[in-house]
Amino acid sequence: MLQAVQIAWRELTEHAVGDHQNCALEFKLKEEPITLNEAAEKYGRYNKDLDVAVIAPLREAFGKQTFGKVELIEAHSCVFEGRHFAHVVLKYRNRRVSVLITETDLPVENSEIVSKQFDGTMQAASFRAAHHAVFVVSDLTEVENSTIAKAISPAVKRHIEKFGA
Repeated sequence: MLQAVQIAWRELTEHAVGDHQNCALEFKLKEEPITLNEAAEKYGRYNKDLDVAVIAPLREAFGKQTFGKVELIEAHSCVFEGRHFAHVVLKYRNRRVSVLITETDLPVENSEIVSKQFDGTMQAASFRAAHHAVFVVSDLTEVENSTIAKAISPAVKRHIEKFGA
C-alpha cells in the first residue's frame, strides 16, 4: 500500500512539473486556461483570490529585499494531462515559479513540506492542504524553492480550509 501511495504522489508531482513546463514556461497547453473566478464556480471556491493568499506572505517575507522581490505574473486555472490545477505564476530572481494546487485524497506520511528534484533542473516542493496537494515548482535551488513553499504554506492552508475544501 505504501509503495502504491508513493508512486501515485510521484505521478501527481510529475503532472505539476509538467504543468509548470507546459504552461508557465512554454505555453503549450491543449486547453485555454480560465480565470480563478471562473474556476471558483466550476471547480471549487478555494480558487477565488488564491493569488492573494499566495502573494501576500511572499511579499511579507521577501518584500524588503532589493534583489529577489517576488512578483505576481498571472493566476488562472489550467488543465495538464487531464488534471485541473489552480496555477499562480510568480517571478523571483528573474525565474518563473509556479504554485500549483490540485485536488487529491492521497494520504501523506506527514504534514511537512517534501522537496524533490526532477530532470536535474526542476525542484518541486509539496504539501497537503485539506483535500488538495500544493506544489511549488521552479528551477531555483532546492533551498530557495523550499523557502517559498514554507512561506506560503500557512496562508494557503488557511485559504483552502476556509472554503471547506
